[in-house]
Amino acid sequence: MRAAGAPGQVYWEEPWLRAACGERVERGWAARRLCAAHLDSAARFLAVCGWNDLATRARGVRDEVVDGRDVADEVRAVVRRAERSWALRRLVAGLGPLPAARACAAGVGGPALEADGDAYDRFRVWLERIGRAAADFTDGRLLGADEPEGPRGRLDGPVPPSRALLDVLPALLEGAEFAGARALLASLGPDLDELALTVPPEVGHG
Repeated sequence: MRAAGAPGQVYWEEPWLRAACGERVERGWAARRLCAAHLDSAARFLAVCGWNDLATRARGVRDEVVDGRDVADEVRAVVRRAERSWALRRLVAGLGPLPAARACAAGVGGPALEADGDAYDRFRVWLERIGRAAADFTDGRLLGADEPEGPRGRLDGPVPPSRALLDVLPALLEGAEFAGARALLASLGPDLDELALTVPPEVGHG
C-alpha cells in the first residue's frame, strides 16, 4: 500500500523513511503503522487459512489503528484470540520452515528472521509485535534517523525487504500443495509495492 500524498514511498514504511530523511517523526506514529502493518499481514494469513471471522475483526482493528483511535484494548483482544487458536497452529505446523541462519544468509530480516521457524512461528512473531506496538501508541519521543527498520526488515539494505522474502519463496514451496502454498506465501507477508521502488539515497548504509 502506497502512502497517500507521499510519492515514492511505501505506506507501511512511511514513518521510518520520513525519519531517515530528517523529518520529526514520533515513535507513537511509527508504532501505530507497525501495528497496523502486522495486523494487515495477520488478517491475510488468517483469511487464507479459513479463519474469516477473526480476519475480518483484525482488518477492522487495523483501520481503527491507522485512524488514530484509542483501540489498544481491542488490539490486545485480537492477539489473545489468535494466540488461543490451537487448530490454526496444527493446520500450519511445519509449513515452510525458514531457520534464522538461512534467512540471514538470504538477506531476510524482520519477523521472518526473528521467527526462526515455520509459518506459524512467523504468525506468532506478528502477534507479539502487534501487542508490543499497541503499548507504544502514545510514545511522544522522536524516532531516530538511524533506525530504518520497517515492518518487514531494514530499509537500508541492497534490496527491499519484500524482495528478499520472495527470493526464498521458491525453495520453501517445494512439495507444498496449493492450499499450503497460499498459506506459506501469506506467512511471509511480502508487500508488492516495495518491489516497484528502490530505497531512497537519504536512507544511509552503515
